[in-house]
Amino acid sequence: MVVPFDADRVFRLLAENSSDAIWVVTVDDHGGTTVEYANPACAAVLGAPPAADDWLDAVAAADRARLTEVWRAFLVAGGDLDTDCRLAPTDRPSRWLRLVGFTIGPTPRGGDRRAVVAYDRTAHQMADEGRRQSENLLRLIADNLPGYLAYVSADDLVYRFVNHRFEVGFGRPRDAIEGHHIREIIGESNYAFALPFIESVRAGQATHYENAFQLADGPAWARVNYVPDVDADGRVVGIVVLTYDVTEARRAREALRQERDFAELLVDATHAIVLVIDRDGAVVRLNRFGAELVGWPADDARGSDGLDMFPEDARGAERHELAEAFEGRGRQGRISPVVTRAGAAREIAWYYRRLSGATADPDALLCVGHDVTDARRAEADRLALEQQLLQSQKLEAIGKLAGGVAHDVNNVLAAVTGLASLLQAEVPLDSPAAEMVAELLSVSRRGAELTRNLLGFARKGRYRVEPTCVNALVRQVAAMLRRTIAKDVAVITALDAEPSVVEGDPSQLAQAILNLTLNAVDAVGTSGAIRLGTSSRVLPDGDPWQPEVSPGRYIVVDITDDGVGMTPETLRRATEPFFTTKPAGRGTGLGLAMAHGTVTGHGGAMNIRSQLARGTTITLVLPASDAPLRRAPGRDDDVGARPAEDRGVVLLVEDESTVRRSTSRLLERLGYHVREAPNGLEAVERFTADPDAITLVVLDMIMPVMDGATAFRHLRARSPRLPILLCTAHQDEALTAELLAQEHVALLAKPYDLQQLAQATARLLGR
Repeated sequence: MVVPFDADRVFRLLAENSSDAIWVVTVDDHGGTTVEYANPACAAVLGAPPAADDWLDAVAAADRARLTEVWRAFLVAGGDLDTDCRLAPTDRPSRWLRLVGFTIGPTPRGGDRRAVVAYDRTAHQMADEGRRQSENLLRLIADNLPGYLAYVSADDLVYRFVNHRFEVGFGRPRDAIEGHHIREIIGESNYAFALPFIESVRAGQATHYENAFQLADGPAWARVNYVPDVDADGRVVGIVVLTYDVTEARRAREALRQERDFAELLVDATHAIVLVIDRDGAVVRLNRFGAELVGWPADDARGSDGLDMFPEDARGAERHELAEAFEGRGRQGRISPVVTRAGAAREIAWYYRRLSGATADPDALLCVGHDVTDARRAEADRLALEQQLLQSQKLEAIGKLAGGVAHDVNNVLAAVTGLASLLQAEVPLDSPAAEMVAELLSVSRRGAELTRNLLGFARKGRYRVEPTCVNALVRQVAAMLRRTIAKDVAVITALDAEPSVVEGDPSQLAQAILNLTLNAVDAVGTSGAIRLGTSSRVLPDGDPWQPEVSPGRYIVVDITDDGVGMTPETLRRATEPFFTTKPAGRGTGLGLAMAHGTVTGHGGAMNIRSQLARGTTITLVLPASDAPLRRAPGRDDDVGARPAEDRGVVLLVEDESTVRRSTSRLLERLGYHVREAPNGLEAVERFTADPDAITLVVLDMIMPVMDGATAFRHLRARSPRLPILLCTAHQDEALTAELLAQEHVALLAKPYDLQQLAQATARLLGR
């Protein structure tokens, strides 16, 4: 049979067995409410049966007003009820309820019926709250990270989460990023660049890359880190994307790289060796200058033995010095030789600093070497120049003294020589007085030679300038030596210079050669050999003798002995005036100085080479001359030995009265009429008064009121072809050369005798 369906019975059956609170409320036409039914679960869920509205008292205060308003509206207006609330009874923990209500329909007695279901969702709410708190914590952490954090689903590459910094960086709100594809946010080009890395992380491999991005505040460089999110089954379900702005870091790295490159450039460009070695002496770093200096390839120097750059015999000492430097005891600025690519040694001043930690490889030594070879040579040259300057100053002082002495002595000798030669011309050869006169002249001439040599030593010029045979001078000196030195000392000559003519003072040159050979005699002692040689040599431009002499043909004189030789210190001071190694009383220290001064005064140079126990060689170079040698005059040629005919008028200009009187008598003996003047000014006045009467002017060079050079110019201004014989006891060679370059001018050095005066005047007047 068919059992009729009883809806009310079924409802009650379900409600009585439900764990959710179910109750039915009847609302009459006057708004009154009556709880028509409440199942047993109401007491458990609501805490008490829902009598009228009393159950609202258990609702938490935060929800009570809202829920009361919603509940009243539901009862009055009907419709559906769907809301949450939290119960906070005093006798038990709080619970979360879900309220669902609906209108059943009118009752037979009027009014409406409302059904309400309340179920406990505390567990769900706690889970939701936990998730919310986790999300908030994640958001809090993520928003405070320094980088851009995002989570992307692995399958569709859509952003599911981004932090606040990501929003700010890309200039978009969160909802404009989350739910959007990566391509839309980072751009097509960056997406194409990132895609290979995305595929790697999809395969489970964490990866990263750096690239430029266009951010809200401009372009920036970012480092993007991809980390896979793997589920329990090992599938990559998402990608954690952590991005950092590395723009400043890249700028810092680039600045550091540029600074390092610049430092490398400076190190390579510096004109010093920059060497870094380890404790084993292996090269850690060598700059380009150092590599080029020692001939090592700069790129392959690392690992080489740093001691290989030093001479083999110095490496032991260098190893010790480097070990000391590692211990902080290095001698800063110490100088040691380094062998260059060409095999030459350069002097290097070393400075050390130990490096450690971040500065360089652990326990390394920085060695900076400055090439001081040229500086030390320059310093040596400077000291040598200072010594030469001091030597020149000494010679200058001595020269001034010598010049003054020579001038005064020669004036005295001029009077003696002149009067003696005049007396010789008057005395018959068979007279007893003839021998005494000859002796007087000989002594006078020896005195003149002494003053010439004194001036030669002081480089004050040549008294006599005439073609001189160097070979003849060497033969004379050699012959004299053979007669006077020990028999076991051999004097060997090799005179290969033909012709051997120089323009100079034969007396000074002979004395210079003699002084040098006498030094050789002292050096060899009682036995040995002295070699005297001459040769002719053309010195080209760039010859080692320059700049002391100019290019041209020279007569070379070599004086060699096999004696004791000289130490380097003695050799350095050999030409210094008054320096001698001989015992007291055996040397003046002027021999080499006089020879050097004479040779230099003749436009030549002198070089000394010597070694202890090996001997000494002194080389002289003198400018060669093509002038013919003159025949030496004898007594038979003395044109002043007898009175001569009237030869004209001589204007004699001389400030020394004794010299003026003696020269006047010599000129009168030669047949001249003499007009005297004590200075240049008076001579000019006398010549101006009667210029046509003067045949010849004999002019002293050093005088008061007006000197000879000034008088010469005044006389020549009045008579350009006037013959002038210059006479001087001490000449200024440059000034004399200037005057002698003119026509009808000759030079006669004081002291002179009758014969020399006769020859000088005859040549000047062409007789």
